[in-house]
Amino acid sequence: MSWDMVRLGDVCNILDSMRVPITATKRTKGKYPYYGANGIQDYIDSYIFNDELVLLAEDGGHFGSKEKPIAYRVSGKCWVNNHAHVLKPKELLNVDFLCYSIMFYDVTPLINGTTRPKLNQESIRKIIIPLPPLNEQERIVKIIETKLNSVKTLFVANNQQIKLIELLISAYFNYYLNDKTITKEWKQKTLGEICEFIYGASLPQQIRKEGDIPVYGSNGQVGLHNKYLINESTIIVGRKGSIGEVHFSNMPCWVIDTAYYVKTKNEINIEYLFRLLKYLKLSKLNKSSAIPGLNRDDIYKIKITLPQISEQKEIINNIEIKEKHVKKIINILNEQAEYINALSSSILRKAFNGEY
Repeated sequence: MSWDMVRLGDVCNILDSMRVPITATKRTKGKYPYYGANGIQDYIDSYIFNDELVLLAEDGGHFGSKEKPIAYRVSGKCWVNNHAHVLKPKELLNVDFLCYSIMFYDVTPLINGTTRPKLNQESIRKIIIPLPPLNEQERIVKIIETKLNSVKTLFVANNQQIKLIELLISAYFNYYLNDKTITKEWKQKTLGEICEFIYGASLPQQIRKEGDIPVYGSNGQVGLHNKYLINESTIIVGRKGSIGEVHFSNMPCWVIDTAYYVKTKNEINIEYLFRLLKYLKLSKLNKSSAIPGLNRDDIYKIKITLPQISEQKEIINNIEIKEKHVKKIINILNEQAEYINALSSSILRKAFNGEY
């Protein structure tokens, strides 16, 4: 049986005139979700909608993506800014059916603007969707949701496997640090005795795109520059913001003042120290409830058991062998995750091709 094809503007009320954007500085924290193009942006103390609605990205959406939707469902009390169109289906259209029918709709022919693509209201009124009888819409929605729930279960299980396998690397390191049968010649040292944490130097953001020297901050590489601060392999540790994050550069680099760079002394191998600092989870040293910070005096007090240099290298070699096996498994699981993501959009495409 063929379905009627209808324009979105004929089967939906578009409530865009009720939207109100609020800048971050003017929002008051509360319990009501504040929605934008791709989902919840914040929680605030008031609401402007209290209904069963579908939000469709106006600008900043995942237009053209086969994995990320451009529309999503909202229910109950909420606030919506001007980056998402607000759609309320009319009497003969199920709200969930509406959402599923446009989540992965190809709107690229309807997009305006080059620098920031925009799907304006005139364009969304022209979107054409199928309109089966209401009971048929409800049947299709149930089939879709059953299949999507199965996909979600697979996705959660897959992510759990990845996390567990990544923990194996820490477990290997923990084994070497705590196995007393390996050697009797390991020394007790503080981090302050074996390395030095040095403040990075500020570098204006506007010149971090010049050159080919990587620039590192507390959460990793943040740009490029034409000069270097350190001309050797170094460890970078976040000290403000993303504190305790540990990164490694095996080439000249610049480290800005939100991070430390670490110089080692002769009795510790730099790759061993890099893995040791990741294992120690320095973020637990944070004492601030406002802006997280990492004090190097606290770092220097940490006591560790230090193997001989030759044993440090042996430990790193053993861990790297195991790590290669672990990474192969993670790569396989990541491929599975991509397949699982593709399943969601495939289910929706089949539904609206009449296969259900």
